[in-house]
Amino acid sequence: MLLILLLKKLIKLDLKTITVEKHVKLIAWKKVPQNTALEQKQIIDIFQDLPLKNMNNLELMEQKLSSNVFYQNEMINALNILILQSL
Repeated sequence: MLLILLLKKLIKLDLKTITVEKHVKLIAWKKVPQNTALEQKQIIDIFQDLPLKNMNNLELMEQKLSSNVFYQNEMINALNILILQSL
């Protein structure tokens, strides 16, 4: 039981580290001149809305997933990380 709790905390820590890394990349991107051909990616923290607390939050999540391809990809990547780490 304690091991499971520890693993969950480590996974959360790893996901927070990933989020920090994305923010660092965003900061680095802002230092690059804007006239370059690089494409800026939006940073989305998919865990900011979790856990879903009510039906309205679920509908908002569904809307984000259906309308924002980047949000979909970030959700898929984060869930893949969670699944791989739980194996």
